[in-house]
Amino acid sequence: MLELRDLDLNLYHYTPSRVGSVIFIVLFAVSTAIHGHLCWRLRAWFFIPVVIGGIFELLGYCARAAGSTNLGSIGVYIVQAVVILLAPALFAASIYMTLSRIIRLVHAEHLAMINVRRISRFFVLSDLACFQIQSVGANLQALDSKTLKNIGKWIVVGGLVLQVVMFGFFMVVAGRFHRSVRRRPTAQSIDPGMPWERSMYVMYGTSLLVLIRNCVRVADYAQGTYGWITDHEAMLFALDAVPMFTVLSVLLIWHPARLLSKAQRLERVSSSQDGFLAAQAGHVSAEERLEGAVRLTTLGTPLKPDESQRVGSS
Repeated sequence: MLELRDLDLNLYHYTPSRVGSVIFIVLFAVSTAIHGHLCWRLRAWFFIPVVIGGIFELLGYCARAAGSTNLGSIGVYIVQAVVILLAPALFAASIYMTLSRIIRLVHAEHLAMINVRRISRFFVLSDLACFQIQSVGANLQALDSKTLKNIGKWIVVGGLVLQVVMFGFFMVVAGRFHRSVRRRPTAQSIDPGMPWERSMYVMYGTSLLVLIRNCVRVADYAQGTYGWITDHEAMLFALDAVPMFTVLSVLLIWHPARLLSKAQRLERVSSSQDGFLAAQAGHVSAEERLEGAVRLTTLGTPLKPDESQRVGSS
């Protein structure tokens, strides 16, 4: 039975770069803090999973920095492996919830491939299932049993494959909706003040980054403990840390909540102006009707019978 700390054991098969870990600690700490601020300021509660995912990434690289001088610490190794593995599933949850908001914004519910009320529920629940599956697999890999470690590895692979499939399906749903709106645009979709297409492209870009990262992770876990990807830390930085930091950065620069709230404000202003003009039109028409009635009363009053006889005799 292994102890929590075995100085003769190197669980990483190399010495993790402390400098590299510290760089990503700083990057994820800053980007996550800004996301947390925006989430609160914009009341973008659907972005809470992104904030939690950023915290996961931050904890993961803190653990890796600690692991650079504690190569045999099983606790540190498990923390960094699990939280870095699970963080993108949390990013995916917010990306999924963005689509339903875009559909409602452009009033194109009738063009969605899936009922708009079910889109977020369907994809978020599938993402939660992937999260749970990967968690179970990662925990099994922490046990001191080759058989359970192998089972855990394939459970993680299954969770990652499911996530890749669901992401692919999500991109099909989003792409089909985008194409349908272009073919049959709604009044809101052609409004220059509605930056919904920019939000769609942000969603495509971040989804693609998470998808590529998950495909790399599938290959990583399929290769096993002594696989080429696992044995080269540069692959972790280049194909996991960099893409996930890029996702956070893109979502900061073109935050969907900021873009959508701007469009919603413009829509409210437009609706208010339309209502004001309609009220003014109604007010003018009422005045005109009143003026016409006055004229009819003063100029067009019918003559009495005796008056008409006097006019005729004269």
